[in-house]
Amino acid sequence: QQENWDSAVVWYEAYREIKPDDRDAMVGVAFTYESIGDTARALQVYEEIITNSEGASSNDLFSIGVTLFNAEAFELAVRAFEAGLAKNPYHRDGIYNLGQSYFAIASPVNEEDAAEPTAEEMARRTQAAQDMLETARRLVEVDPSNRDALMMLAQGWQLTGDDDST
Repeated sequence: QQENWDSAVVWYEAYREIKPDDRDAMVGVAFTYESIGDTARALQVYEEIITNSEGASSNDLFSIGVTLFNAEAFELAVRAFEAGLAKNPYHRDGIYNLGQSYFAIASPVNEEDAAEPTAEEMARRTQAAQDMLETARRLVEVDPSNRDALMMLAQGWQLTGDDDST
């Protein structure tokens, strides 16, 4: 609370040695790493939480997914949202955020990512577009009258090249 991040990291890591599976401590240390600018370490901790998510609640996983999305770690965000949806499959916001994560992977916004993609990158984007379309369909099933859900469905069709459906 005092934003003494360097000290907080030391205390969180000491506590994690005693209670390595304490999810609150893991989230706390990841946030603390982010706060001191050590994004790589923060992402490692989030990866650990997602990989061992059996004890985490769906809301914890959705919250982690939002944090990862905001950090532009879209692949990890996808994993967090999918893990949360495995526990709570009809969570509208979880489905929506999963779709947004796939959209971010399928349609890069910065010029560096958009220029001359490799075949591997194009395959990754194409798969993300397909996954986004499936997620959008799932969202429309859960929330059929929502304009955002219908817009995501149209975006999914557009990304997959189905302009007639768009």
